[in-house]
Amino acid sequence: MSLILSCDPGSRVTGWAFLNTAPLSYCDSGIIVLDQDNFWDKIRVLKAEIERLVTQYQPDVFVLEKAFVSLNKQTALKLAQIRGWSYGLVHHANCEYAEYSPREIKQQITGYGAATKEQVALMCQRLLPTCTRQSNHFDETDAIAIGLCHALRARSPLYHLIGQ
Repeated sequence: MSLILSCDPGSRVTGWAFLNTAPLSYCDSGIIVLDQDNFWDKIRVLKAEIERLVTQYQPDVFVLEKAFVSLNKQTALKLAQIRGWSYGLVHHANCEYAEYSPREIKQQITGYGAATKEQVALMCQRLLPTCTRQSNHFDETDAIAIGLCHALRARSPLYHLIGQ
């Protein structure tokens, strides 16, 4: 059994979720609200919260959504910095690492790479009936979907042939 920590990193809200792989089951999820004015305060809060989650649950695998390339350069730079801190925390926790594009996640969860957030949320609930989200925020749902994508791919016999 592996415990997956999946995150949907953002500069305002970061969604997180924990899933078990064997048997596939939901453990916990939530959001980290980054409403501080100073960007470095946001990083400090995110770092502390991710460290708390890693210490509490001790995940085996850390999964992120691949960066969405934004037209706004400042937003893209902030997201890159947040992802960089996340990578460092994962390295420090000695976890395996994987990442998937939004299209890959949607395809794996719904069978359609351009699915809406509502469709993804509905399929997450169907695939993980015990899922009790802590918020109604799509960043939390996205984190659940990211972890679910990894868990489903890892269970496929083809996954081991083609790698991550």
